[in-house]
Amino acid sequence: AAKFKAPALMELSVRQGCCSYPACAVSNPDICGGGR
Repeated sequence: AAKFKAPALMELSVRQGCCSYPACAVSNPDICGGGR
């Protein structure tokens, strides 16, 4: 989501979806609060 400005709601849903997958969460620790 760094390439384009996504709406807050979309960004939130994408963030939650990404953090639901360990592989994505680990790749984006800054969004998932540590990528646990």
